[in-house]
Amino acid sequence: MKKLLRVVTILLILPILVSLGSCKKQVIEADEFIEIMEDKFDSDIKEFGKYGEMDDYVVAREKDLDYIIQFKVYPRVGYAKEEYEGMLKSLKAEIESGKYGSKASVKESGSGEYKKFVFKSEYDQGDDELMIVMVQFEKTVIMSFVGYDDKDIADEVLKAFKELGY
Repeated sequence: MKKLLRVVTILLILPILVSLGSCKKQVIEADEFIEIMEDKFDSDIKEFGKYGEMDDYVVAREKDLDYIIQFKVYPRVGYAKEEYEGMLKSLKAEIESGKYGSKASVKESGSGEYKKFVFKSEYDQGDDELMIVMVQFEKTVIMSFVGYDDKDIADEVLKAFKELGY
C-alpha cells in the first residue's frame, strides 16, 4: 500500500514539476534584445520598427564573425506560429529530398508557447556548413541563418541564443 501511495504521489507531482520548469522562459522585448546583442556580442543594430505584418523588427549583425540574428514581434501568435511551422516544414522536406546532404538534421525542443529548432547541414562536398536557429515564443520569432566554415561562428550564435534566454 505504501509503495502504491508513493507511486501515485510521484505521478501527481511530476507534471507539476515539468510545468514549473517550463515557466522559466520569458518573452524578451526588443530593447532587451538590442541591449544584449550590443553589449555582449558587439553587434550593429538595425531597427525597422513596424515592418510589414510585424509590430517590431530588429536585425543584429555581429561585426567580427559576420552573422545576423533577427528579432520579430507579430501582432498575433498565429503569425509567429505560421512562420515557425512553415520554416520547419520546409527544412524537413528539403532534408528528406537530400538537398542539404546526408548529414543534415533538425533538432526540435520546447513545448506550449515556446518552440525552438536547430537545423544543421554538413555538406558531403566539403562546402561551408549551414545552421538555422529559430525560436517562436508567443508572438515573438528570433531567427538566425548562418553559413560558416568555422565552428566558432556556430558556437557563438548558440551562445547568443542562450544569453537571450532561449
